[in-house]
Amino acid sequence: MRTIEYCNEGKKGPVLCEDALFVSGYLAVVIDGVTTKGGRLFDGKKSGRMARDVLIGALEENEKLYQLPAAEFLKFLNDALADSVARYKDTMLKKDYPRAGIIVYNAACSEIWSYGDCQGMIDGRFLDYSKYIDEVNSAVRAMYIEAALINGASLSDISKDDVGRTAILKNLELQFEFENIPGPFGYPVLNGLNFNEEMIRIEKVPDGSEVVLASDGYPVLKATLRESENELRRLLETDPLCFREYRSTKGLEFGNSSFDDRTYWRGFAE
Repeated sequence: MRTIEYCNEGKKGPVLCEDALFVSGYLAVVIDGVTTKGGRLFDGKKSGRMARDVLIGALEENEKLYQLPAAEFLKFLNDALADSVARYKDTMLKKDYPRAGIIVYNAACSEIWSYGDCQGMIDGRFLDYSKYIDEVNSAVRAMYIEAALINGASLSDISKDDVGRTAILKNLELQFEFENIPGPFGYPVLNGLNFNEEMIRIEKVPDGSEVVLASDGYPVLKATLRESENELRRLLETDPLCFREYRSTKGLEFGNSSFDDRTYWRGFAE
């Protein structure tokens, strides 16, 4: 495989970024650490950053992971998350565990593997792995923001104190119950707790294809980085709180560069 272009940007800068990109001879991997819901820190890191660092470390330290089939590869990474917090297990709440979504292009077997809500493309064909439970929570958040605006709040006020986000915090914790559980609200995520092989999504990649992998920090994924960045900038101008044109569980916070961390990789399957 050959890398064409890539990007990894944190909404609060590189030190706090919970996204990551790993590229080796056979693998391109986008990791999206799940935004922390609890207050626990791991050596000063929030759980999303912890997940990112653990998974990158596991990939860097095991050069032949690309030889594993999808289920073994992803379970290995999930076990790495479990091992990373084993010493804290007796005092951990479910919401404290490090979590991440992941999407992988494995050139050795010409496949894309998805476990989470990252997104991708094969020759311009969009691979949508978004979660229904996020649609539900995003709609509820939008309702609270619209109500606040009707009652006199400004967009600037909400960017500093997101009443919609506050309103869905209990929902965001409740959704942990649906992790790796099939059903209307269920969704896959690496969490170091449980794993469901049946929820892995696999796509064959024909030789000569262009492949795009990205985190959900790009609300409209395009076939090139420039186009994806342009769409993001347009959205941040027209709907910075992400509650009308593009509904999300979070919007652009005051002082941040975007509503979420973002990672993009485009390569050529040779």
